[in-house]
Amino acid sequence: MYVAELDLPVFLAGGFRIRLLGLSGLREEEIRPLLIPRCRSVHTVGMRSTIDVVFLRVDRRAFDTANIVALRTHMPTFQIAGSLSANAVLELPAGTVDVTGISVGDGLTFNRPCA
Repeated sequence: MYVAELDLPVFLAGGFRIRLLGLSGLREEEIRPLLIPRCRSVHTVGMRSTIDVVFLRVDRRAFDTANIVALRTHMPTFQIAGSLSANAVLELPAGTVDVTGISVGDGLTFNRPCA
């Protein structure tokens, strides 16, 4: 199993409002990695650009390590995607998955989420 390291600051969606809105309303250059814990599906209603969505199975004891269970690259606006195997979702700027080369089955480590 390949373990990729995401060398970007990851922001944690902790409150109801940020969990509901996610990255919607942001311009492409404003999009930053957003980790949504306890989540199996996302929507892109209100998004101004496409995003990459990584569905994760996160070990609750080591919150900065996860296994990738599904991917959706360049997810267009006004779409819904989900994975029953996931317990967290990582929203990324479009093209991040292609650049990093991550795929389903890979492990993923990232910097501790910022609030």
